[in-house]
Amino acid sequence: MESSSRWTSLASFNSVNRECVICDCADRLEWAEGDGFAAVQCAGCNYIWIDPAMSEPDLEAHYANYIGRRVEDTEMMRLRSEQYRIDADHLRSFVASGSVLDVGCNGGFFLDELGGSFVRHGLELDPVAAEYARSEYGFDVRRERLGEDTFESGSFDLVVMRGVIEHVLHPDKALQRVSELLKTGGTFFISATPNVESFCADLYREKWNLYNPVDHINLFSFATLSTLCERNDLSSVSVSYPYLETPYAAPVKDNAVIQEAVLLKSQNRWSEVDTSPAFWGNMMTAIFRKNSYGRDK
Repeated sequence: MESSSRWTSLASFNSVNRECVICDCADRLEWAEGDGFAAVQCAGCNYIWIDPAMSEPDLEAHYANYIGRRVEDTEMMRLRSEQYRIDADHLRSFVASGSVLDVGCNGGFFLDELGGSFVRHGLELDPVAAEYARSEYGFDVRRERLGEDTFESGSFDLVVMRGVIEHVLHPDKALQRVSELLKTGGTFFISATPNVESFCADLYREKWNLYNPVDHINLFSFATLSTLCERNDLSSVSVSYPYLETPYAAPVKDNAVIQEAVLLKSQNRWSEVDTSPAFWGNMMTAIFRKNSYGRDK
């Protein structure tokens, strides 16, 4: 599949240039390219990001009525609902109750899945989604950007970013605010986030099914994500790469597709390769805790 059929050209938006948010190294390598977008890799720390990317106002406009586009695909909503249950079950094995903030909570679906043992709050830029979460579930969902929010620091036992950190223009500032919002000893949960160290990411690059330079402007590995978290008093507790237990897995079919891609690449027939399938390692779920020796900021 050609890249132009998967995302809109960068020329359609106002763009901003970006630098590495992890280290001061100015050297970079091209990781993938298409339609004016480029994914670059820092030669110093291996962090990968889209440069240039859409501007903050264009990103916010892009996500307006995001919920509307999602609910139109009823089959994908069914699969997501099953994945919400899986992710919530995993998370509750680490923290079972308390105050929770879901950053980028969409229509409140994951908050609902977490259950009433949590006091549930959300941040959501999409006004339609925020209103849905408030009216359908009664959650305290504020249409505010993380870092410009009106929540008090040290308010939460749990902060969730489910399929969010890869979308954020300034992930370093976002994680600083996460740390501020958490109580000492609180839990930070990241899930449904692409893992750029996966086999498929390395093989497919711009044809990786999770390479979407309009939406996924940060391509983290667990190592680069952990580096940013640790700078903000957030220590890693757990990492996993859900695949077989998810509703997206079709291991026999997926393995066959990937084996064919490897063969075609070895034969210099990469133009015949389609977008990658779901596969082990593509997505990561990570849990961090705010250090007891840190301070509520």
